[in-house]
Amino acid sequence: MSNQRGNPTTWMTKERSDRKSVTALRKHRNQALTCSLQGCHHHRAGLSRFCRIHADRIRDVGDPIATIPPAEELHTFSQAIERWLAKGCPPQLRSQIEQELCYQSRRFKRPESWAVSPGSLHRRITQRGRAEIVKATVAKNGSDFRDWFIRAAAVEGWALLHFDGLPEFRERFIETQVGSWATQRGTPSRKWTMPIMTKDTSTILYTPKGPRHPTVWSSHTQKLRKKVSGAVQRLLGEDAVAASKKALHLGVPLWDQPVKSRWREGFVTLLDSVKLAQQRTQTA
Repeated sequence: MSNQRGNPTTWMTKERSDRKSVTALRKHRNQALTCSLQGCHHHRAGLSRFCRIHADRIRDVGDPIATIPPAEELHTFSQAIERWLAKGCPPQLRSQIEQELCYQSRRFKRPESWAVSPGSLHRRITQRGRAEIVKATVAKNGSDFRDWFIRAAAVEGWALLHFDGLPEFRERFIETQVGSWATQRGTPSRKWTMPIMTKDTSTILYTPKGPRHPTVWSSHTQKLRKKVSGAVQRLLGEDAVAASKKALHLGVPLWDQPVKSRWREGFVTLLDSVKLAQQRTQTA
C-alpha cells in the first residue's frame, strides 16, 4: 500500500518502488554540502539548500537574513496611510477606496462557528483550512480586517525602504510579515488555570521546629495558544496583500501618490514623505 500514491498507472512501476531509497540518497548527498548562504559554513538540512537555522527562519520569517519590521516603524507607515486617506486623498478617490475596503472586509469575514479550540486544530487540517480558521477567529474576536489591509500596505512600504534580505524571498517575506498580524489576533487559544504554591514572606509562624513562612496557594490563568506555521501566515498574507492592492492601488500605486511635504516645497510621493519623517526623527 505504501506505493499506491499518485497516478494509479505508476503505483507498481520501478520509478515509484525505489522512490524512498532515492530520496534518502539525495538527502544524504545534500547534507554533505554546506549552506548556500554566503558566510555560513553549516551543513545543509534535508533536501534544502540552507542549513537548519536558515531553513527554519525562512519558514517562520520568510527570509533567512532579513530584518523583521519593528512595530514602531510599521505604525508610522500605517499612520501615513490613514493621514493620506483623511486629508491628502481626493474625496472621490477616498470614497472608492473606503467602499473597496468595506467590500474586502466582508469577503474576508468567516462564520464564527468556524473558529475552533486549539485541540480541534489537528494535523489533518490543510494549510488553507487553518488559514480559514484563523480568519474566523479574527472575526469572532472583533478585529477589523480593514486594519489588516492597511497593515499589508504598511509592510510593503517598509520593504521598499528597509528590506535587506535576499531578493528572491522578498515577496515571501512580505506575505509572512503581513500574515503575522492575523495569527497574533486569530490563533485559536483557550484559558488555562493552574494552581501555584508560594511562600508568604510577610508572615512568620513560630513552630517547635523554628520559624517559617506559611504556604499560600493561588491560581494563575494564562492563554494556551496553538502554534501556526509560517505556511499559514504566507497564505493569509497573500490574501491580505491582494485585497490591499485592489483597494489602495487605484490608478496610481499607493506609495507613488503625491502629497504635500512639510519639509520641502511642492509635492513628494507618499513614500518619500515617510522617509523624510523618519530621517527627521533620527536626527532630532
